[in-house]
Amino acid sequence: MNNYVGELVKAYFHVLDGSITYNGQPVNVYNVSVSASENFHHILLRPESESDSSNKRSFVTNPVVIADIVTVHEGGIDASVVEYIDDQMRDLIFTTRNTTALLESSGMQILNVKAENSSYLDGFNGTRHEYRKITRFTNRILQTT
Repeated sequence: MNNYVGELVKAYFHVLDGSITYNGQPVNVYNVSVSASENFHHILLRPESESDSSNKRSFVTNPVVIADIVTVHEGGIDASVVEYIDDQMRDLIFTTRNTTALLESSGMQILNVKAENSSYLDGFNGTRHEYRKITRFTNRILQTT
């Protein structure tokens, strides 16, 4: 059985990177770590967990990918910004009902992608506020080779 979690996160990255904007500015997408110089709204993608549902006929895993949308505010928090970015992200991932834009790597088939749940966090670092929406995407991967 192969581990496809890294390839799955790359598939999310490929769909989102360079495709999301806010007020005409690009919203950067990062895979696992964020640039220390980042000072604008951005999305951090990372794997959270994985479980095995293999059976006698096939290898099946159920990885969870986190999409952490971080919005940056100099004054008060405008919660609509995170929802605006989230709407764009979901439209890019879920192109039509029961269809995703996630590109499959050789040897894997991506099935049953769901935006399972979301949490909200806010914080202040002394100079700016951050408001975040953290969404858990559950996936089912069938190993085809």
